[in-house]
Amino acid sequence: MTNPEHATETLHKLKAMGISLSIDDFGTGYSSLAYLKRFPIDCVKIDRSFIRTSLLRRRHGDHQGVIALGTACG
Repeated sequence: MTNPEHATETLHKLKAMGISLSIDDFGTGYSSLAYLKRFPIDCVKIDRSFIRTSLLRRRHGDHQGVIALGTACG
């Protein structure tokens, strides 16, 4: 993201207009936990590959940890 301040401002304006906001494919690419605090997000969609990998490896704590962090962030 080249201008996070501008993105934050824009997202807050959209939220003020009553628009619900989601982050899609969280857990891949450039996902950042900082976005969960900075942006007025209503929903976080965890990437399917992240969930599938943790389930196949029987690491249920991985996705549960991401859910707990998202919940704690707001």
